[in-house]
Amino acid sequence: MLVSITRGALEQIAVFFESNGTRVITPEPSRFWEVPIALPLPEALNFIP
Repeated sequence: MLVSITRGALEQIAVFFESNGTRVITPEPSRFWEVPIALPLPEALNFIP
């Protein structure tokens, strides 16, 4: 099970970087992941401490 979770995480990272951040997939097995990203992301996303 751990191997399939790790493979899913690596696939998600690869797809994200390959698409220059335009695609975000839910990796398999999907029951272990929560991907609440709504694209496009705001350009002025800032963190003020």
